Amino acid sequence: MGTKIKLMLFAIALISFSCSKVESEMNSGLLNGVWVNSATMTDTLDFNVNPGFTKSTNLFQLKRGTEVRRGQTMPKIGSGYYEYLIDGEKINLRGVLIDIHNNKDYIFKLNPDNKSLEIGAFAPFESGLSVNKFIRVD
Repeated sequence: MGTKIKLMLFAIALISFSCSKVESEMNSGLLNGVWVNSATMTDTLDFNVNPGFTKSTNLFQLKRGTEVRRGQTMPKIGSGYYEYLIDGEKINLRGVLIDIHNNKDYIFKLNPDNKSLEIGAFAPFESGLSVNKFIRVD
């Protein structure tokens, strides 16, 4: 009976380790590059950023272009830096400079080809969809 329990605990530990390794790899390297919204070809996610004001390793920049508001040219709403943590099929986001997300979870799926991903609408993307598809361009 003791051997069965030890084997079961070992199996659980092995499974936990392998799952956390995949999530860690996804959080650190698989997303590197620039991704563009496949519906609009405008909004981009840049996972290559390394700004000097934060030491976060899980960081991307949402680039949405600019717009004129009250006579001033400003970045479109939602543009900015985000810290992220991927857990299964969800991504937890926190805005870095303006924390409009305060650790909210959104749908996330990296497709097996590593050339496209789907993410919930955490910003007012031009497509207006609740889940947006991005394709890797870099």
